[in-house]
Amino acid sequence: MCRTKDLGGIALAHFTLLLIAYGQYIGNRTNIFYWHRELNVDEQYIQGIPLTLKGLCYCFVFNGTCLMAYISHIRAAFSDPGRIPEGMTPPFQSEYMEMKNCEKCKGRETWKPMRAHHCSECGFCVFKMDHHCPWINNCVGHRNMKYFLQFVVYIMLSSAILSFLCVMSFYNLLTAPHTRTHMNHGNYPYAFIGSILAFVEGLLFAYFTFDLLSEQITSIDDNQSYVDDLKKQYGKQQDFFENAKGALGIDFLWWLMPTRPELKTNYYERVWPKREVKRMYKND
Repeated sequence: MCRTKDLGGIALAHFTLLLIAYGQYIGNRTNIFYWHRELNVDEQYIQGIPLTLKGLCYCFVFNGTCLMAYISHIRAAFSDPGRIPEGMTPPFQSEYMEMKNCEKCKGRETWKPMRAHHCSECGFCVFKMDHHCPWINNCVGHRNMKYFLQFVVYIMLSSAILSFLCVMSFYNLLTAPHTRTHMNHGNYPYAFIGSILAFVEGLLFAYFTFDLLSEQITSIDDNQSYVDDLKKQYGKQQDFFENAKGALGIDFLWWLMPTRPELKTNYYERVWPKREVKRMYKND
């Protein structure tokens, strides 16, 4: 989160974590540990945890997705996005592509592969750079794409669950045998306002991340990052599973876990102009 000295980016990255923490607090405080609380030890599904079976399921699923959102956010923020090492030179010359150095990288001359892009925010070239994300204050590229996608997925799930819990909280309030008793509680106004804000937060982030995830899936399917799209070029055209392995790692069983991906890195990977790719599909 502190990879750049941009104070706005650092603040926004920390604010993202605070939003997750706020939603998690409201979901637990005003729903799970309020409406599904069970103080009778004999009635507790797991003795020592003061929750009913339904509350226990809500607790594990909701807090589990929130925990994964925290971890994936931190890993995406602090991981190397795919930086081209300063002073790196081509291992060998290729007749199929032009070898050129980055004119914007400071310090020693650094080779710039065809699918690398210089990030002005970070100050270095990133291989297969997609974009610079203010929510993590870091670039999204070849080496941290997996963590970024996990962050998007778990934010989408936790936000949707948060909105559902808020709706269920209002439903439980309206159908409770003693509704007035709950409404006369001293903390009711704060819980009511907090739940409304959390509900709106959940809807907005669920919609935003769903749209973002759809774009990223299309990007992987086309083997075309956002930067590639701006340059109107594509990477090697192959099936979705092969492209996904290039972005998320070879072992698909770990795609949803924030573990370090095993990636195949080919700095000599070629790109094709958009018109040429369209011609290929027409010929097929």
